[in-house]
Amino acid sequence: MKVVHIVASMTRLPRGARRIAQQPWLIGMLAALLLLSGCGGSPEPQPSRSTYLPPLPALSGLPTAALQGKLIGLLPLDQTLQLTIGLKINRQALAQAAQDIYDPSSPRYGQYLSPQQVAEQFGADAETVQHVTTWLTQQGFQVVNASPLRTTLTVQATVLQIAKAFQIVLQQRSLNGQDFFGPNQAPVLPADIAPLVTAIIGLDNFAHFQGQLSRLHSSSPQQKQSPKLGDCTLYSLMGLTRDQLAQAYSFDALYKQGIRGQGMKIGIVEVGESYDRHDVANYAACNDVNLQVRNVDVDGRVPAGPGAGEGALDLELIAGLAPQAQLIDYQSPQPDDKSFLDVLNRIAVDDEVQVASISYGIGEGQVTPAYMAQYGQTLQLMAVEGISVFISSGDCAAFTDGVFGQLVVSFPASAPWAIGVGGTSLKGGERAWEAGSPDKSKCGNTWGTGGGVSQNKNFPLPPWQAGQGVQNSFSNGNRQVPDVAAAADGIAIYYQGFWLGVGGTSAAAPIWAAGALLVDQALRKQGKPNLGGPPTIYQLANHPGKFHPFHDIKNGTNLYYKTGPGWDYPTGWGTPNFLEIARALGGLS
Repeated sequence: MKVVHIVASMTRLPRGARRIAQQPWLIGMLAALLLLSGCGGSPEPQPSRSTYLPPLPALSGLPTAALQGKLIGLLPLDQTLQLTIGLKINRQALAQAAQDIYDPSSPRYGQYLSPQQVAEQFGADAETVQHVTTWLTQQGFQVVNASPLRTTLTVQATVLQIAKAFQIVLQQRSLNGQDFFGPNQAPVLPADIAPLVTAIIGLDNFAHFQGQLSRLHSSSPQQKQSPKLGDCTLYSLMGLTRDQLAQAYSFDALYKQGIRGQGMKIGIVEVGESYDRHDVANYAACNDVNLQVRNVDVDGRVPAGPGAGEGALDLELIAGLAPQAQLIDYQSPQPDDKSFLDVLNRIAVDDEVQVASISYGIGEGQVTPAYMAQYGQTLQLMAVEGISVFISSGDCAAFTDGVFGQLVVSFPASAPWAIGVGGTSLKGGERAWEAGSPDKSKCGNTWGTGGGVSQNKNFPLPPWQAGQGVQNSFSNGNRQVPDVAAAADGIAIYYQGFWLGVGGTSAAAPIWAAGALLVDQALRKQGKPNLGGPPTIYQLANHPGKFHPFHDIKNGTNLYYKTGPGWDYPTGWGTPNFLEIARALGGLS
């Protein structure tokens, strides 16, 4: 772990440091920090060889990408921050349960758990929760909430209280025009507390998760007038319609079976933006949709407004393709890592939805290993609850950070329990979505489908990620993305009064999410378990029987990796045939 140490002359203190100079304990602490290193939890018992249990990283300081930031000051000591504290859970039992639930030969196969069962079987024990809570309270922290899953605590405290409790200094920094704050090193905890805490989220605000959306074109100038509700004149001129997508991926065949999402619920994640209900209502009216949308605010209310288009894209595609489902839009006003995790935790706690769609991502180096592990753990909890989580793989091709030639994959699609979704183009025969002549100086979410190999050593290749093409010359023993793909080029949506043609894996993820929801409906009718987490995708690919669940994409690249037979980095196993997926899983005869 790299630790950044800052030594300031007492005669040239950074802005805001004069108050610190008046705190003798803090001056001593600053000197002591030169000798301290971060600490993490104690090692867990080794699992059996058959159980998949990734390593647990130590508590983290700043993300790797933020370490180059220039010091510009210190965070005001009286500023209040809210933190999410990850608690040590029974990871061994969780790993075993996940393995059994997705093993067709196990008696526990398909027996998904309720949030109450998750809390009882894997959550931190009462003694752990009480011990950590008592210590935080003694440090002056206010405990705002304890997760019903017994996996996290939400607390708030002043910067001064945080500095004293964790022996850190919260600095203000600047990098590439972005001002942010973060700790000078990893938090230091007392010996009796350290083994009980797996992550402290909210000590920095460096990460800003971006929607994976690329706007391609809009109505021509002479046509730029806001149509009335239900005016669909320009719909088919702007790109692929709902009906075209439904035909490409066999939604229409499920509709003929009476499967349209009745009685099903799907979650959509939006961070840092909202949507205009008029936009979604107009798209719905042009597709004969019984629109049912409910908002759930997490970490504050999201201001009303059209947003950047991500919300409109996600909701419209899902509403169109699952026309009688209930959509639950989980919103947070901030696109930072804490809010993103809190939204996911809320979905796991509610356990209302069968499927969730996430069209946000960021390069792995933009967040800390401890954060990635905590987020990945929540995805695993959702998998044992039977919730499928589809996450877009990014729109900067193999170079998520937007530096052409620098291989980086997008998180959280790179988390092992995510179902990463790459992108294709349906123009002239389906192929991997890639820019023909990319502007190498700027990605702008237009380079093409994300995909590659994780560089996070805490994300080893999960045992279910196997089959033709998975082991290849680029494999490094870590998780590989994406798992599947869908259309991400030239999709027609309605936004701010206009029909637009947009692209990006932001479209591919909700397409898959909507299809999985209809598959779940078919399975429910037959008394079968939900599709659930990513192991099912690989079971379908490796043991399809007489069915053909995927369209194998064999043309195109993501500007670095090529497509090929079986699994590949641009498109995973390929695009869906949802009718065949439902049949292969026993949902239809």
